[in-house]
Amino acid sequence: MQSGVNPRPHPTRAADAGLARVTPLESASLRGMPQGSEPVQKSGRRIVAVDVLRGLVLMILLPDLAGGFSFYEMADKNPSHWAWAPLAAQFQHVAWSGVALWDLVMPLFVFLVGVSMALSAEQRRNAGHSPHHRLVHAILRGATLVVLGLSLQLGVQTRIDELLPYLVLTSGLPVVEWWARAMRRDRAQVEPAASTMASSIYTIFVLCMAIAWMGAHVERLGDYQLGNQILVLMGLAYFPAYLLLGCRFGTQVMAIIVLLTGYALLFVMYTPAPQQAPPGDALTGLFAHWNNGNNVAAAFDRWFLNLLPRQTAYVGNAHGYHTLQFVPLIANMLMGAMVGCALVRAKDLGRLALRLAGLGLAGLALGTLLGATLVPLVKSLWTSSWAIFSMASCVVMLAAVLYLFRRPERASLGAPWAVLGTNSMLLYVIADTERWRILVWWRSFLDIELVASLSWRPLLQSCLVLLTLWVLAYVLYRRRIFVRI
Repeated sequence: MQSGVNPRPHPTRAADAGLARVTPLESASLRGMPQGSEPVQKSGRRIVAVDVLRGLVLMILLPDLAGGFSFYEMADKNPSHWAWAPLAAQFQHVAWSGVALWDLVMPLFVFLVGVSMALSAEQRRNAGHSPHHRLVHAILRGATLVVLGLSLQLGVQTRIDELLPYLVLTSGLPVVEWWARAMRRDRAQVEPAASTMASSIYTIFVLCMAIAWMGAHVERLGDYQLGNQILVLMGLAYFPAYLLLGCRFGTQVMAIIVLLTGYALLFVMYTPAPQQAPPGDALTGLFAHWNNGNNVAAAFDRWFLNLLPRQTAYVGNAHGYHTLQFVPLIANMLMGAMVGCALVRAKDLGRLALRLAGLGLAGLALGTLLGATLVPLVKSLWTSSWAIFSMASCVVMLAAVLYLFRRPERASLGAPWAVLGTNSMLLYVIADTERWRILVWWRSFLDIELVASLSWRPLLQSCLVLLTLWVLAYVLYRRRIFVRI
């Protein structure tokens, strides 16, 4: 889902109650890392920055998918407080054009998927996986993300509905390795081709089961959409980005330019309906081609989504999210993959960080200039100027973290965030579906009357959710259980 959309409703929910290859941090305080599960350079050094940045993203996202640490609720409860309103403004999406901190969560999620894509491809290549097997894996990974995102929109009526996302997540478990262990066989004895085929067969089986269930219960999907779910959009962008990963650097740069230029031209060539007033901010002049609900992407969804099997006719999205967002997401993910390839080849991470910082700052300037002159800076539509601005922001943030953790002896300093970055897809699903259950569990240990009287109760609840998910991530880390989708 988009980072500012409320989680799906649950019939018993209390009233107030993105990936990528998951990579734990190897440090003095955290041991027991399974071989080959972390992002490394050819030299074998840890790329701690990838783990830490992923953990920082999840630390902001997981406590409350509707707005970080529930600062929006704190602002509603304490309208005169000097801190809550500014924090709420930064931890929610802007009304239409512009940028807030919360707007950068989804781009970072997508960007890090691209980084992990490059690192994963390098690991699979070194492990002896053929190009055909790597291609099949990319197709299935993209399909899994789409199906997982749709399953999160399923209205819960039965236990199967509730467990369906977790069934899809099992495709990311090391089923073949567990089978080899159960058969008392050394993992090294399992041929890479046989292992890949077995994993692919299991993934296809799981996806077919999930698709069949959702197809038989379309009414429970209700007014489902593709553009308001981050996992669906990442799944649609994943395979095209993977194909471009194998191209030359110049071809990749040209692909990003063509994608973003073509995407902007789609909006310019569409004639907005003259009598259709957009909700919220109304842009004028050239920018009127990007008004909420009155643009080519909204028109496409009103046509395309109503062609699909559905119980409720699609009429539009209040936030302006749309399916065609996956097009600029390809560019965002590809940029992440290009940075990931640079990380693999880099001999001096500090020097690479400085180069990335310079590139990112130039991109921020370009995105800001385009947003003021030709294409508005609108995250909901993922306009071309926003794509450039958000990609550049991701590069700058990764450069900063990369420079900070460029030395191996600093690895342990990033342990808390890196641990949270493990099993990121699983934690996201739990935060989406089980937040209410986590809070109900905590109420059995806390003084309910005391907590209810606290003016900062929403913030406390978000912190408890984050603490619970961090402990779960740490336990899974120590047990060496990683869901890699």
